[in-house]
Amino acid sequence: MKTITINYESLTNDYAEGSTTTFKKTADITFDNNTELTAVSRFIENAKKIWKLCTKEYEHEHEYRSLEIMVSVAEWNDGQYKSISFDRWYTRSNDDINTDPDEKMVYLVPDTRYTAENRDMAIGKDVIKDIAWTIN
Repeated sequence: MKTITINYESLTNDYAEGSTTTFKKTADITFDNNTELTAVSRFIENAKKIWKLCTKEYEHEHEYRSLEIMVSVAEWNDGQYKSISFDRWYTRSNDDINTDPDEKMVYLVPDTRYTAENRDMAIGKDVIKDIAWTIN
């Protein structure tokens, strides 16, 4: 069983009004023997929405965006799930997100507690292909 989770968060500070606005969106899917095509389609649709949100031009001077991707693999053994592997990638800052209309790209670094240091990830418009290229 393989689970892929994409988490997006946008945090906007309005210092003049003293307020903070947070927006979060998640796309996740678990691949097993019962995974339906509609679940795959929904995951792809949500992943593309997250990529568009993440790479749109910044509307506020004090806006911070973050993206993380986690992949876990487990197997059912003796009545319980046993973790086989876990990987995580994340953006360090807004500098990892290119919102230029001609070069939209998100660069994620591996969380070296779980993922090898040389396994960075770059995600362009073809989100699913780019994720698959890195995790396979």
